[in-house]
Amino acid sequence: MKKYIISAISLFLVFTSCEVDEGLNIDTKNPTTVPASGLFTNGTRNMFDLMNSTSVNNNVFRLYAQYFAQTTYPDESQYNQVTRDIGGSIWNTMYRDVLQDLKGAKELAAKEAEGDPVASQHLPAKLAQIDFIQVYAYSVLVDTFGNVPYTEALDTNNPTPVYDDAATIYTDLLTRLDNVISNINTGNGFEATQDPIYQGDMSKWLKAAVSLKLRLAMRLADSNPTLSQQKAEEAASASLILTNADNFGIKYLSAAPNTNPLWTDLVQSGRTDYIAANTLVDAMNPIKDPRRYGYYAEDMTYVLGTVASVIPPVSPSTTTQIIFDSNLANTPVDMDSKVYMEDTFIGVVSSSTSNSISIDNISSTPSVGDVLHFSKFLGGTYGSANSPTGGSAISDLMKTPDLPGNILTAAEVNFLLAEAAARNYTVSNTIEDYYNEGITQSILEWQGSATDATTYLAQPSVAYSTAAGDWKQKIATQKWIAMYNNGFEGWTTWRIFDAPTLNAPTGMSLSDIPTRFTYPVVQAQLNNENNAAAGAAIGGNFKTTKLFWDLN
Repeated sequence: MKKYIISAISLFLVFTSCEVDEGLNIDTKNPTTVPASGLFTNGTRNMFDLMNSTSVNNNVFRLYAQYFAQTTYPDESQYNQVTRDIGGSIWNTMYRDVLQDLKGAKELAAKEAEGDPVASQHLPAKLAQIDFIQVYAYSVLVDTFGNVPYTEALDTNNPTPVYDDAATIYTDLLTRLDNVISNINTGNGFEATQDPIYQGDMSKWLKAAVSLKLRLAMRLADSNPTLSQQKAEEAASASLILTNADNFGIKYLSAAPNTNPLWTDLVQSGRTDYIAANTLVDAMNPIKDPRRYGYYAEDMTYVLGTVASVIPPVSPSTTTQIIFDSNLANTPVDMDSKVYMEDTFIGVVSSSTSNSISIDNISSTPSVGDVLHFSKFLGGTYGSANSPTGGSAISDLMKTPDLPGNILTAAEVNFLLAEAAARNYTVSNTIEDYYNEGITQSILEWQGSATDATTYLAQPSVAYSTAAGDWKQKIATQKWIAMYNNGFEGWTTWRIFDAPTLNAPTGMSLSDIPTRFTYPVVQAQLNNENNAAAGAAIGGNFKTTKLFWDLN
């Protein structure tokens, strides 16, 4: 009997010991389901990474805006869109890595709120955040290609979606933004740890949504002036991004893999693919633009000469004149050039002759025999293969790993309001007020001071009342300068205003500068009928075909 009891117990132990703990089969590092917040953060991050990158594989907008010139390989600044299929990379990132993630985030957020009164209360705000990023992404797609899949996009069961009319998409995006604006501040959005932009501050999300509405409305100023004015005036009467504290930008970190993509492209790569472009440098040098020191690195290798004598200031003057033993080695000397004695900064050139310079309020007086040199900003030839030393380097500030990835700023919003005022839309201030504030916010964004902005604006060549050109040329030039680190908007500024005047690469004309990207090659292969129809509808699938809003 004991024998049977023991056998029964043994059998029981065998069966119980064979039970499998299914929890051990769950890969906690690679979950099969993710929360809505994870997809929202990932999709948002992918969009910001694309817009902030300067990789020739997916973001050449700083080149198209002619802020950067290339070294060694100038294909992209010669407008080759085919070799690397740049348009295909933009297309895939936006549809696959941004919009699909956001679609999933929206579905999961609704699921997570089922049966949860607290989550249900905050669901509209979360959905508004998701929809806002979706609207931004679609606006970039339209502004890049023209007609694109929209109503039938993101359906995995439909590999051949139709391409919607770009103007119709824009109208719907503005409607969606109105819904976002109504809901985004009605509750808590995604938690601060999953919000790399505003860390859960919904009042700032609201300002960003209204500011994007203003941007899209002003895009329509020539193609649909009635709708443009209505939506722009609605935005102008609401809370906007008007100071840099509210800029719509992702907060990158100082360590990989969460750095600004610029750091990856400019530093981690170990490459020197870009230098300053002469287009922007030649525009900024004559007007002594203080932002040069944030945009580019000073080149202090330019020798002035050996000091022969020094004439100190005579009261009440504050000007010291320095005379050299021969004519200046490098002429002309820019009037705002910084002068150095070895590595010591001693002042800024206020005037010069063939063999002398004058410095106001000199900080350290040189002695006879000292060799002085000055800094200079030099642009490489846009559209050519430059030497890495053929122009000023990209600034250290631009190479900071945690540089904020701003893609909608106070500077841009103020210039949009200046444009609205110039078009006689009802806004609070004058063209000049907004123009001045756009410049000021841009200078502050690039670590300049309010004094720098005041001094800059006091120049007749910068002041709105005396700067060259009509209102379009004045606003376009200063907005283009301000959009330096948002190449997409810099290029778009030129597309809208045909100003400022850009440089044509050797052997090309200004009419060769792209106004859009051609559709990815794979679209012609996998969705040929709809792709061909879209190309025909916009006037031809060419890189110089103008988008629907690009009329004047």
